[in-house]
Amino acid sequence: MLHELVTSLSHGVLLTHEKLVQEHKSNLTQNQALQILFDLKFIMSILMGRGENERSEFPDRLDQVTDTLESCVDPFDLDVFSPHISTNLNRQLQRCGVCVTIDTSCGLFEKFPNYRNGNKWYGNSNRNFCSNGKALSDS
Repeated sequence: MLHELVTSLSHGVLLTHEKLVQEHKSNLTQNQALQILFDLKFIMSILMGRGENERSEFPDRLDQVTDTLESCVDPFDLDVFSPHISTNLNRQLQRCGVCVTIDTSCGLFEKFPNYRNGNKWYGNSNRNFCSNGKALSDS
């Protein structure tokens, strides 16, 4: 079910960006194209289904949108900004990964309070405690 949700979101985001690029390509400024390119790469990095079929047209469609956006940017400027986009993309993906991990971990504490990363957790009606007696969270 989660895989279907991610696949659906990925295709929806790509379709939206395809329409955006088709309808507004001639009106996009260089800065707008660079921002949309960053946003698309960020969102697709998060949502890209690991189980995407290699024969799927999805990667080709994504490459086409990316190429169209890159064509709106001066080639020299694209060479200058590409490393900065990659660096900032990786930085933001790491931040997002930390937030998702924290959010997911909190959900795991509620569903499976007995074990987390090999440590034994002891739950009672008021608090969850680690084996060292430290309280994890208030209920």
